[in-house]
Amino acid sequence: MNFVHKGDEYFRKAEYPEALISYARALQIDPKLVEAQYKSAQCQLRLANWPAAFQAFSRTVELQPDNWPAQLELGKLYLSEAAAAHDKQKAELILQNDPGNVDARMLLSNAEAILGDKNDALKEAQDAVNRSPQRTDVYTNLGTLQERAGLLTEAEGSFQKAHSIDSAALDPILALGGVYQMQKRWADAQKQYELAISVAPKSTRPRVALADLWLSQGQPDLAKKVLQDAKAQLPDDPAAYRMLGDFYIAQNQPENALAEFEGLTQAHPKDVQVKKTLAQLFLAAQRTSDADPVIQSILKSAPKDTEGLLLEAQRTFQKRRSTNGIFSLNLMIPYRQPSAASNSL
Repeated sequence: MNFVHKGDEYFRKAEYPEALISYARALQIDPKLVEAQYKSAQCQLRLANWPAAFQAFSRTVELQPDNWPAQLELGKLYLSEAAAAHDKQKAELILQNDPGNVDARMLLSNAEAILGDKNDALKEAQDAVNRSPQRTDVYTNLGTLQERAGLLTEAEGSFQKAHSIDSAALDPILALGGVYQMQKRWADAQKQYELAISVAPKSTRPRVALADLWLSQGQPDLAKKVLQDAKAQLPDDPAAYRMLGDFYIAQNQPENALAEFEGLTQAHPKDVQVKKTLAQLFLAAQRTSDADPVIQSILKSAPKDTEGLLLEAQRTFQKRRSTNGIFSLNLMIPYRQPSAASNSL
């Protein structure tokens, strides 16, 4: 059996865990098979397993240094303030060998923006647009940099152009909504986020953006309704069904949060993250005896789980101390909106 071809079949159907298994089998036969290594990295990227993706892309370029697509993805994973200089060097290296590489030019523009070279960043982003004026992502990239530079009118135009090229692309719609939200153009932002939901009904990103919009206007009940709809309409997506409980935590509604995560534990007994949050909530409410079986369940399935062990230590400490104080819900991770133009999902 050709495991790479089998993996490709899974990949085309967006069945990335299954594709990973096939590529892993191919690599067991030939650890230096670049094709399988690169495709494994792409799977990890789509599953948002960033450390694993970084490792796989690193191994790919180690085996094949002139694999520029892998170099680009590796550069994107490096993208942070501390690594911006590295990204710039990598992009310039690619452009030396391939001056027309638009992806490398966009990577260079982002690196320069992080390094504080605003004018150069905008220039490179505009150059990418000039070289590939029919690509949606070049306009989205330019608009994002314009937004960061405070050029909101220009950013609005770039995002609108991106949307006109591909009306089904999610990033420009969300980014345009974000520009409107920054300007407190509430109705326009709402229209964009609702359009995004219709374009990508299985994505949580536009729902989070819409909920955040309502919160920005001081209307938590409408935000809650968005998250309730997400839970009902995407019942098998962990990111969707957890959001309402996270919202209750952020809104400092411990009783509602507890009830929500208790229900989620029953509905999704294999979701370890739900159990961890429930255990934290029980401990925050000084309900140590209720936290016990939840923590035991976590450690039974994963005895060396770091978070599980920390919860067990916290439970033990709580049992031993004699105090009437309670743990603050501020220890919990609050509900936040991801960047509208980010590729998280």
